[in-house]
Amino acid sequence: MRIWRRIALLVAILAVAMAVSSCSGFREPDITLTDVDLVGISGDGLRFEMTVLVENPNDFSASIGRVEYRIHGDGIELAKGERDEDVPVSARGAVEVRVPFTLKWKGGRTILESLFDDSKHEWRLDGSVELRKGVITKIFPFSESGIIDSPSWLTDL
Repeated sequence: MRIWRRIALLVAILAVAMAVSSCSGFREPDITLTDVDLVGISGDGLRFEMTVLVENPNDFSASIGRVEYRIHGDGIELAKGERDEDVPVSARGAVEVRVPFTLKWKGGRTILESLFDDSKHEWRLDGSVELRKGVITKIFPFSESGIIDSPSWLTDL
């Protein structure tokens, strides 16, 4: 009976070692901001939901776990937060992750006022995304930035 316990323990150790070695080659997912929607207004500020496309370049399915983020406009931090809900993504697949955020009235006033000046504005989204495969977790940083024009309908007012 004792030999069977040792064999079972050896098989379990080998299974864990194979799982760890197969996932140790985690490749960094590609993160792309694809959309931002205004979803409401509250006493705290304007509520938005951004859509982030997460592409899994790995040969195994995984879960997108925690997403932490910071949003900047013209060098001012406008929002930060996290989303902690597993979203499955297939091997070499992609999934859209919806992330809510609120542009606070207090910090966002400067950037909102500057939208009326008919100029270009810098934006930056950065943070980290957690990729999970079983008990193995790896955190990858991401950053995306760009320049937008003031919306023409605002400057025509």
